[in-house]
Amino acid sequence: SRAESLDRFLREKAAGKGINFMAHSMGGLDCRHLISNINPTEYTPLSLTTIATPHRGSPFMDWCRVSD
Repeated sequence: SRAESLDRFLREKAAGKGINFMAHSMGGLDCRHLISNINPTEYTPLSLTTIATPHRGSPFMDWCRVSD
């Protein structure tokens, strides 16, 4: 839902423009989902730079889930 909200915002505010995304943590996953699954056409994703984004999941969260 966060990626869909970002897409709605960018369709309104960035129509016809190219966008370079820079995202931290979960925001990187949201932007990756937007680019890969929503496939925007009203604006053009040019790049995605992520910082500390758990692209392969989080071993700590896996540990927390097993410890329940």
